[in-house]
Amino acid sequence: MEHSQGIGENGFSLIEVIVACTIIGVLAALAIPVFATYKADAFNVRADSDLKNIIVAEEANFDVLDAYVPCGPSDCGSLLPGFSASGDVQIVVTVDSNNFAVAACSDKGDRDYLWDSQTGDFLVVDNAGVCNPIPPPLS
Repeated sequence: MEHSQGIGENGFSLIEVIVACTIIGVLAALAIPVFATYKADAFNVRADSDLKNIIVAEEANFDVLDAYVPCGPSDCGSLLPGFSASGDVQIVVTVDSNNFAVAACSDKGDRDYLWDSQTGDFLVVDNAGVCNPIPPPLS
């Protein structure tokens, strides 16, 4: 038996299409801010990882040369063998005779990561999306 379709029986009604579009729009509006937060967190983790890697590189360098190496965003990779900064991470290292302090942040993140070798303090500071790596002062 063959079923014949009458006029207006094929496809979706306009109301069904509008309801489906509205549901998709609401779900997208809820998901986009959450995705942006996850994205910023990923860049923050990159800065945190680079900070920990440069601490290891500084300590290894100290074992060989008996001195810490100060460096800025553009030269840490070339001054510390074995260290390679991520592309969007800014790192600044300040030194005195026996200690060093490090600050790292990502241009696309929302936190600064700070570490002081003298005290061993590790700080995370909310930077409101403006990366400005300033190490803690050495005493």
